[in-house]
Amino acid sequence: MGKPMRFALVAAAAGLLAVLSCAPAFADEAEAAAGGGDAAATACPACGREFDVGRHGQEGWTATCPSCGRDVECESEEEGGFTFGADAGFFSQYVVRGVSYTDGPVFQPYVWASYEGFTASVWGNLDMTSFNSWAGNFHELDYGLDYTGEAGIIEYSAGALYYSYPHFDGEDTAELYAGLVADVPLSPRLTVYYDCWRGDGFFGQFSVGHSFTLPVLAGCAASLDLSAQAGFGTKNFNVYTYGSDHTTVTDYALTAGLPVAVTENITVTPTISYSSLIDRTIRSKGGYNDNVIVGGVVSASF
Repeated sequence: MGKPMRFALVAAAAGLLAVLSCAPAFADEAEAAAGGGDAAATACPACGREFDVGRHGQEGWTATCPSCGRDVECESEEEGGFTFGADAGFFSQYVVRGVSYTDGPVFQPYVWASYEGFTASVWGNLDMTSFNSWAGNFHELDYGLDYTGEAGIIEYSAGALYYSYPHFDGEDTAELYAGLVADVPLSPRLTVYYDCWRGDGFFGQFSVGHSFTLPVLAGCAASLDLSAQAGFGTKNFNVYTYGSDHTTVTDYALTAGLPVAVTENITVTPTISYSSLIDRTIRSKGGYNDNVIVGGVVSASF
């Protein structure tokens, strides 16, 4: 793909983000008016559940979460807007879309900042062993821009990702994506990525999941989060990623996480995942194996 076409695609993505940011809100105006300017609903930072503060006993600027029993500070909508946070992830290896790129312990930091639906982020994968001869160095750095909004029970998102590989000259690439998730049982999510640089193809990912609220222990709220996802790649994308020249369902992954809210701003989440490539041709050409990834993430948001 020539540079003019890449520029046009990136410009189109920017235009799409601008259009989405102007999409109308589907809020319940009557409920907002009844709240006298205060938020009629809020999300618990401990368990992530949204609830109506009016029906559950708002007391001044706090309300009690009916799911986990934690007191939650309530804010008016005008006081919201800018948020930021960071993650520190430690995992037994780095696996993405069914392929293991670092067969040893890794550190994966992530920082983000959001305002009015837009989020800018930086993510990295740092090798902690000499498996790739890069111990203590970043194998990958990704830069993202996302816009997320809501329309009824549907949450939509669109954005762009730039993948950089400090130790591979000329291998950087970029993707545009759009996604939908429905606020229904199992929260089905579909995200479609288009590699507009080196892969010149599409990759789709479908996932479902459910969160089970656990009893509060020592003042810490926790839940058991289970999810499953599957990937699908077009011919060009699969040639670039897997070396296999056909369109097919590529991989699947099963994940279990146990997020524990240590404070209102800090969450610790141990996880375990099983990842496998489905397509036999991809498996045979690459000599890929199934992978079990264990680790955890410490997350802070403000």
